[in-house]
Amino acid sequence: MRAIDANTFLVGTTKGRMLHVSWNGSNWIVKNLASPAPRYISCVAIDPSNPMRIWVTLSQLGGGRVFRSDDAGASWTDCTAGLPPIPINSVVVDPANYLRVWVSADVGVYESLDLGSSWSPFSAGLPNAMAVDLLFHKQDRILFCGTRNRGVWAIHVP
Repeated sequence: MRAIDANTFLVGTTKGRMLHVSWNGSNWIVKNLASPAPRYISCVAIDPSNPMRIWVTLSQLGGGRVFRSDDAGASWTDCTAGLPPIPINSVVVDPANYLRVWVSADVGVYESLDLGSSWSPFSAGLPNAMAVDLLFHKQDRILFCGTRNRGVWAIHVP
């Protein structure tokens, strides 16, 4: 789940459904979005510079595992090419540069500098461990990476 604002959020389900949920002051409105794939959605991210651009990751194998929508979830582009064939757990977008995206995987973190067209390992001193969550602190330009059994790592991003 990812909040767009105080009254609106996106939900990805274990079956690959995407929902847009909003509060209009008296009722919850639930709208089905197109599904990137009928598999476990592990993370949803919204581009801070463009709320119409949504990223999702899938931690279940059997096809694409990183998808981007440029039209608020009406259609999806598979951005998995160049990533190893392992589960992808989380995604975060650089708030200062929408072309720069990171994903965490069962082994390490990967970075794209071209909106998901290509990926490269982003080790930056990270241990060889399962990276399960990412968070970007905008003001201090720090990428936080939560790992399994190896703690949380803070990486200063130029």
